[in-house]
Amino acid sequence: MNQTRNDVINQLVEDLPTGNIRWVGTTQTIVWLILGTIMTVVLTIMAGPLRPGVGEQLVSEPRFLLETILGVVAITSAGVVAIKTAVPAGNHAKLVVFTVIAMILWLSNYVIGLYFPTMELGMLGKRAHCLWETILFALPTMAMGFWIVKRGYVLNWPLAGFAIGLVAGFIPGYLMQLACMYDARHILTAHIAPVFVVGILGALVGVSIQYWSNRPRRVDTI
Repeated sequence: MNQTRNDVINQLVEDLPTGNIRWVGTTQTIVWLILGTIMTVVLTIMAGPLRPGVGEQLVSEPRFLLETILGVVAITSAGVVAIKTAVPAGNHAKLVVFTVIAMILWLSNYVIGLYFPTMELGMLGKRAHCLWETILFALPTMAMGFWIVKRGYVLNWPLAGFAIGLVAGFIPGYLMQLACMYDARHILTAHIAPVFVVGILGALVGVSIQYWSNRPRRVDTI
């Protein structure tokens, strides 16, 4: 009984079994977004060239440049939220609010563009299968996102899967504004709408993971 409190704690800690540390954080999020973007850019360029003159449009059209920057901010913030689903009991309310605001500011540009176009519209650069490309090009990034969050402690897999799917879909959906024709109605229906299909697909994967994780395991008795 002469041991101090610290001595008792140290002795108890020494008796604990070692285990693998499971965590996710900022580094994993950055790596995921960068690799996901690189893969999507490669796939997009392999499927077809970027829209002719897109570089000049970014310089000459301030609204186009603004919505492009807002897209980067919104998707990056959403990526952090998606990965943070593997960190239970974290206080992410402010980050979620910021992400929602950034998404609204970004996507509202295309709604406003229905009535007040950002720049001269046209069929230049139109890709025949941009809707399906948005969905298919998102799959590698989504798979990588699931691999990362499995290193953490995900409590709600359907929600995590939906968030990962949305971010994975937003990356090619965003890049289509640079690769495909620029028309607000086309962007909303063929570039943004498919993103939610990927989100639902991610949620379904999450439901499957949740089911198999919570499934009672049979214990054989002798």
